[in-house]
Amino acid sequence: MKTSHPFLIVFILAVVVRGFLNFSIPLVPGLGGGYNLVQIRSVLENGHLALPDMPLLFYLNAWIVKVILFLFPGAGQEQLIIIVSKIIDTIGFPLLLYPLFRIYKDIVKGNYPSLFLLAVAAFAVLSYAPLDLACDAQKNSLGLTFMTFFTLFFLKFLKYRGLKDLTLALAMVILIALTHFGVFCIILCFLVLALLFFYRWKAVLPIAGAVVAGILLVAVFDPGRALAMVTFWQEAFSIFISPRLLYYPFGVFNFVFSFLLAWSIIRVVRRQKELIQDDDRNILLVLMWFIVLLAFPFYGFEYGRRLGLMLFIPQALALLFLYPCFSRQTGRILTYAVLALVAFTVSIRLIHPKSMAITGESYTDMKLIRNEIDDPERTIIFARHGLEWWVAWELRVKIAATHIEVDDSLRQKYDQVFFLVQKKGENLIYPGRTSVFEKPVPPENSVLVYESEYFNLFALHEDSEYHP
Repeated sequence: MKTSHPFLIVFILAVVVRGFLNFSIPLVPGLGGGYNLVQIRSVLENGHLALPDMPLLFYLNAWIVKVILFLFPGAGQEQLIIIVSKIIDTIGFPLLLYPLFRIYKDIVKGNYPSLFLLAVAAFAVLSYAPLDLACDAQKNSLGLTFMTFFTLFFLKFLKYRGLKDLTLALAMVILIALTHFGVFCIILCFLVLALLFFYRWKAVLPIAGAVVAGILLVAVFDPGRALAMVTFWQEAFSIFISPRLLYYPFGVFNFVFSFLLAWSIIRVVRRQKELIQDDDRNILLVLMWFIVLLAFPFYGFEYGRRLGLMLFIPQALALLFLYPCFSRQTGRILTYAVLALVAFTVSIRLIHPKSMAITGESYTDMKLIRNEIDDPERTIIFARHGLEWWVAWELRVKIAATHIEVDDSLRQKYDQVFFLVQKKGENLIYPGRTSVFEKPVPPENSVLVYESEYFNLFALHEDSEYHP
C-alpha cells in the first residue's frame, strides 16, 4: 500500500461521517449552530457581518451562495446558506490530512506501517475533538486546517531554510487570523516556542514583531478580541482543577494522554540523543511544550475545554515523530489503542449525533413569537446562549446576552426590548448535568406578552430598569 493511501481512505471516511453529522437534521446542530448562518446572511444582505468577528469563513460562504444564486436565481437563499455551510464544514476540515501526510513524507521521512499511519490519520480527523468541532464550530475547524498547513510549511522552513516555505507559512498565519481568533492565538504561541528553540536570543525581535502585528491585525476586525490577547491572564487561570471535569471524561483523557506524550518526548530526547538529529530534537521539544501549554490543568474550565479541543494536532504530530523511538511491541499496542479509541468515538457520535441547542418542538414554538414583533429592525431580544442565534436567524431581530445592560442609548435605538425565558425544550450540549448558561431575568414591572409551554416573552416597560 502506498503511504498516501491510509490518508486517502481516512479522508473519505471523515467526509462521510461529517456529512452524516451535518445533514442529520434540517438545521445546524450544536450550541453555535445558528451563529454562522446569521453572519453569512448579514454579509449577503447588508455587505457586512452582524457581529464583529474574523470574517474569512463567512465571506467565503456568502460568495459561494451568491455564485449559486446567480446561476440558479430561483434557489432559496436561506436554504442555500444552510447547505453551503454544511458542505464546507464536511469537506474543509478533513483536508488537513494532506499537510499531515506531507509532514510525514517531507519532514519525518519515515517508513511506517500502513496501519499506524491509518491510526494517526484517523486520530487527527475522527477522534473525539474533531467530531465535537463538527457542524457548529466551523471557524475553529477551518482554522485548524490552516494551522496544519502552517505547521507543514513552518517546520519545513526550520529544517531546510527555504524562503518559499517561510512565505507560505506566513500566508497561513494571515489566513488563520482571518478565520479564527483562538487558533490564531495558539499559532502565535507555537511560533514563539519554535523560534526560541531554533534561534534562541536572536528570535526576540522577530517574536515581538509577530505578537504586535498579530494584535493589530485582530484589532482591525474585532477590537474586543485584540484587547483579550493582552488581558486574558486575568480570568484564564484557576487555582484548582475544575470539578466540572468529572462530567467531561474527554478532558481527563486529554490530560493523561498529553502528559504521557510529554513524558515520552523527554525520555526519548534524554536517552536516544544519538538517534535524533538536532532539528528533529528541537521539533520534538517544541511539540512537547506546545502540548503542555494547551493541556495545562489549571485553566478555567472553558479555557481548558477550548484549548483541549485543539490538542489533537500536536498530539498526532508527536506520534509521527516518536514512532521510530518505540519498540515494535509498543508501536503495535499504540496503533491498536488509537484505532480502538477512534472506533469508539465515531460509533458514539453516529449513534448519538450532535443535536441543536433546542428541541424541534421548542423551535417551532419560538417562531410564533414573530407575531409580537412590530419591526424586527427596531427590536432586540435578550436570550440565553445557544438560543439567541436561532432567535436572530428565525425572527431577524437583534439579540443580546444576559450581561448586557439596558441603558438610554439602547432604549433610543430599539422600540421593543424583549426578554425570552425558555421553560423547557433545551438540549444540554455543554458538558455537565445542568446548563451553565444564564437565562435573562426580566425586570419586575415588565409585561408578559407571550406565554406557551416552552417560552415566556416579557416586554420591557418604558419605566423599567434592567441591570444584570
